Amino acid sequence: MKEHIKEIRFIVCATRDGLRGSWGRGETLSEAAYSAHKNGAKKTDTCGAYVVFNDPDAHVDGFGYVCWGGKEAPNAHGVCIGPVGKLGGIMEKKNK
Repeated sequence: MKEHIKEIRFIVCATRDGLRGSWGRGETLSEAAYSAHKNGAKKTDTCGAYVVFNDPDAHVDGFGYVCWGGKEAPNAHGVCIGPVGKLGGIMEKKNK
């Protein structure tokens, strides 16, 4: 049976000293970056990104692990993109 990708979510994890940080989720990498910024990340924070397929509720737990799948989303898959740069660099400029 062929599985189809129904939903894609990006998760951005932003850290400023390797220990403390914020995360955000969105339908695009830029949207996830804005969400992380709204949750307290600074534009100078270093970011890593994940792509999660078929789980709109993917999140980062209190220990910093990206959580996806489980009983609610058995067909979910996650892929680590790795470092993507500074948060401010992946936030798209909004038109005034």
